[in-house]
Amino acid sequence: MPDIKLATGEILRVEAVLPAVFRIRLGVDDNFAEPGLVRYGIVRSDWPSVPCEVTDSGGQVLVRTGEATLEVERADGRVSLRDASGRLLVAQSRAPRPAAQPGFELAFALGPDEHLYGHGDETRERIDKRGHRGMMAVRNVVSYAPIPFLMSTGGWAVFVNSTWLHNFDAGATDPNELRIWGERGALDYYLMAGANLPE
Repeated sequence: MPDIKLATGEILRVEAVLPAVFRIRLGVDDNFAEPGLVRYGIVRSDWPSVPCEVTDSGGQVLVRTGEATLEVERADGRVSLRDASGRLLVAQSRAPRPAAQPGFELAFALGPDEHLYGHGDETRERIDKRGHRGMMAVRNVVSYAPIPFLMSTGGWAVFVNSTWLHNFDAGATDPNELRIWGERGALDYYLMAGANLPE
């Protein structure tokens, strides 16, 4: 799949790793180093080839598989994910932090009735992460097994492919936005579509 050169000069690499799963990385050029989770063999890197159709209209690039469509805004790298029927599942509410700056940041718009689940043993105070703010870090007694994976009842999930300490705000500050950020590391995440939480 081709890299997408953004109007900012950065490169957004999109890979369909499964028909409903896209890996998305942002860099200053096309030289993407693999993060620790891949290098240590925790996150798989040997995915089978996924047939997809890439349509470039100039301002937007669409990557379609049989089960999902990822839309990329060439102006700033914002992405949207749609299911096979074309229904919008999630869209970034703002552009990701530029790759030339240290760290990473991304934000997704949340629907009024969405609930968010995941993050492993990040906290023992709640299961639904909507309205919660936290940190992806091992902390004695508080968090022994944080997992940077969050899934929504809206039919999508996000996995941040990073071993760096990073934070999330799942609608605690802005009830309509999921924000994920870290002061180190590069933007590398998986965006997934599924009709229900088990999918």
